[in-house]
Amino acid sequence: MQHEYDGKLAEIASIREQVYADWYKYMLATYTHNVGDKRILKNKPPKLANRSDSDLIQAFIELPAEKEPNKNSVNEYGRRALNEEIEAAGVLSLTKDDREEIVSASAPYSESTSIAAQLAQSINDLIANIERFNKESRLMAPNNSQLTVEGSCTLAADAVAGNCLEFKGTQNYFKVSGLSNVQAISMWVKIPDVRGGYLLDARNHLANSGFAANGIGENWEKSS
Repeated sequence: MQHEYDGKLAEIASIREQVYADWYKYMLATYTHNVGDKRILKNKPPKLANRSDSDLIQAFIELPAEKEPNKNSVNEYGRRALNEEIEAAGVLSLTKDDREEIVSASAPYSESTSIAAQLAQSINDLIANIERFNKESRLMAPNNSQLTVEGSCTLAADAVAGNCLEFKGTQNYFKVSGLSNVQAISMWVKIPDVRGGYLLDARNHLANSGFAANGIGENWEKSS
């Protein structure tokens, strides 16, 4: 969608340049007089005999972008074509926070079917999905691991971290089976000093591997 919008903007810029060039010719034909009050084309067809250069240029600029009934001439780089492309593209507006990060998108003064409106919706959907992903707590395992998860815990809101898994007592836990060749385990935790017990208890092949508020097992190392 972004690529389509960028392509449409490039096309609009090209049409604008051509419209400006034709408008410049029109201004010269209107305000520069070589013969009398008007500049007259040589060898004009009879039905154009009474029309000046400026009239012809103006009519060309105003031609439709596509064929219309009773009109065989078109101008894909005229004023009408420019207006149609601008309406189809729309105008994308991005709102940023103090850190210059995009927080929302909109397409003010644009049709709901415009590319800008569709792109703004896609950007807002992406921002919402990212925010939801950042606030969710999840268990992420190595590739190709056949995990079996048992137990439960409470999902609690946190002002900084978003949502966190909250464990209370011995009834709230996750038991994970299926991991092999574990080299490291990472997590963000807050353990009150008054609490005892283990936060992590590895039962197989990692003797004395748990860690709690008052220390970690002898098979683990703290990373800085």
